[in-house]
Amino acid sequence: MPQTVQHPPTPEEVRALLVAASELDPTLGAYVRFVAATGMRRAEACAVRWGDLDLQAKTLTVARSHVAVPGVREDKETKTRSTRTVILDDATVGVLAQLRESRVEIGTDPELPVFTDDGGTPWRPNGASARWARVRKKAGVDTSIRLHDLRHWQANHLLDAGVPLPTVAARLGHASGMTTMKIYAHRTAQADEQAASVVGDVLGGGD
Repeated sequence: MPQTVQHPPTPEEVRALLVAASELDPTLGAYVRFVAATGMRRAEACAVRWGDLDLQAKTLTVARSHVAVPGVREDKETKTRSTRTVILDDATVGVLAQLRESRVEIGTDPELPVFTDDGGTPWRPNGASARWARVRKKAGVDTSIRLHDLRHWQANHLLDAGVPLPTVAARLGHASGMTTMKIYAHRTAQADEQAASVVGDVLGGGD
């Protein structure tokens, strides 16, 4: 099956999107930050509960995905039917801590969803994408950039930064590193070119 064309935002666009989302709504700002920081699928982010987060240890357990289609509204297994742990950066932990502090009225019971408007009902994935369209418009970002492209942005950024492929694959929740290599072949090819150059510099000329 051919891969969907990627339109990952630039780092400058990501920062503009984070600002726009926060200005529209603090919960939306936290959601966009969360997706960008973790590389999660939108349905996985919608399914996160407070009990999945350990803000002291700065970890997230990705254990489920939220399904919301006509006649069906439920949590199910992740796409790869596996659970993974993702480390959170300090700033994202801070944003989530602020969101938790603001939930005085609806509470932060471990079983309650993090991204919700009423405390008990998680956002629909399609609803998150609709909110994303507002964020994108406010930030002045091209309409070709989807919410899912934040996931591509993280993967590309990590691979460009030299983060090992197995680490990137585990963070994204891919079944194997081969999946990551297939989706981001253009990035791994660039890394291989850099590797050849590094070796060539050591070996020197062929005279």
